[in-house]
Amino acid sequence: MNDRKEAAPPNGGAHYREIASKLRIVARECHFPNARQEQLDIAASFNRRADHFDRPAGTCKRMAVPFGPGNSEMMREVAALWRRLADDAEARAANPLRPLGASTI
Repeated sequence: MNDRKEAAPPNGGAHYREIASKLRIVARECHFPNARQEQLDIAASFNRRADHFDRPAGTCKRMAVPFGPGNSEMMREVAALWRRLADDAEARAANPLRPLGASTI
């Protein structure tokens, strides 16, 4: 009777990509520009969700590198860079005329 609950969606992002494809088809037939754009935006959102499900667990979204002991040196370098950027931003807030990256002597 309730077939939708028993039918599980496909693994990974295939299900979301299928929905995105159908939304684009509907958008092509839509005569209202705002509604068409909303449908295309939702389709893009479903594609991003599909990418999320297709990405291996423990992988950084922006850098596409796995976190773990194998790349701990790189992660330390990235953390040091972020600390330096934060220090520069803090010093810049205290003295807006100070050039970026200038030493704080």
